[in-house]
Amino acid sequence: MAYSYIEYVGDASTKTFNIPFTYLKQADVKVFVGGVDTPFTFTSASVVSLATAPASGVVVRLARTTDASSRAVDFQDGSVLSEADLDTSADQVFKIAQEAIDKAGEGVFKTADGLFDAQGRRIKNAADPVNDQDVVTKKWAVTGTESQLQQATAQATAAASSATQAAASQSSAASSAATASTKAGEASTSATNAANSASTASTKATEAAASAITATTKAGEASASATTATTKASEAATSATSASGSASAANSSASSAASSASTATTKAGEASTSASNAASSATSAATSATSAGNSATNAQSSASNAASSATASANSAAASAVSATNSANSASSAANSATQALAAAAGVEQAAVSALAAEEAAQQAANSAAEAALYSQLRTDLELGVTIL
Repeated sequence: MAYSYIEYVGDASTKTFNIPFTYLKQADVKVFVGGVDTPFTFTSASVVSLATAPASGVVVRLARTTDASSRAVDFQDGSVLSEADLDTSADQVFKIAQEAIDKAGEGVFKTADGLFDAQGRRIKNAADPVNDQDVVTKKWAVTGTESQLQQATAQATAAASSATQAAASQSSAASSAATASTKAGEASTSATNAANSASTASTKATEAAASAITATTKAGEASASATTATTKASEAATSATSASGSASAANSSASSAASSASTATTKAGEASTSASNAASSATSAATSATSAGNSATNAQSSASNAASSATASANSAAASAVSATNSANSASSAANSATQALAAAAGVEQAAVSALAAEEAAQQAANSAAEAALYSQLRTDLELGVTIL
């Protein structure tokens, strides 16, 4: 319990408050509403009144502050010591002591556990802390907190900005990854196309090589056919020459045979005439056997001669037939030679066709070689990363 003050709590209606302590003078009594020195009036020696009722919850403090700057009684030598003067002097000292005790009791003091006790009250007018273990004021704490809050806000803003940038970077990275994936797909497709082109080029090169070999073979065959055709042509020329000679000989033999046949015909006519004459002579001889004995003998001789002539004519006719047969054989040989000549001519024509085929095969081989060179160049350009527009 305090000796020199009392505190009330306002209720927004009470304006008068009791004074439970004694005082030397009314001037020693003070009223503080919410910590502010407030004017009041004494309604009695122990009651004060305020003009306005303090608001609800506001602390109303009635305190005594005895004057300690001068003594209430100044004793003089030889003066009468009255009870009132002694009491007044003692009361001044006593009240000042009480007020000192109350101030000490209200202050921050060390308790039995060695800690300072503020008794649940605020401490005001404190300086800002300097050292690490100094007490912190509200303003300093608020300022520091606001500063830290501002820093935290700035950091949060920066973090949000960084997060936005990170999101943008992530989006860009995702886009780049998608683009890279697309490019990888395109590169894979290009690689596949390049591989296909290389395979096609290899196939075309193989085909070109095969075509070249075929062309070489065809050229060899054409050359052989040309050689054969030349040989056959030479043989045909020789056979034609031989046939011409044989034909000439056949013509001569035919002429001779025709002449011999004509002679034989003449001789046969003559023989027939002689036989007729002989028959007539024989008939005449038979009729006149006696007179015609000599004539019969002559007729017989003539008949023998005629038979000899007939035999000679027959032999000539046989020789003519043999000559005709030889002529026919020569003509057949000439025909065979002519057939061979025609076959040789056909061989020459076939050789010409083969030469044209060889020329076409050579042209195709050249085209295939050009395509193979183009595919090979394309593959080289793709391997070197050259872009063909």
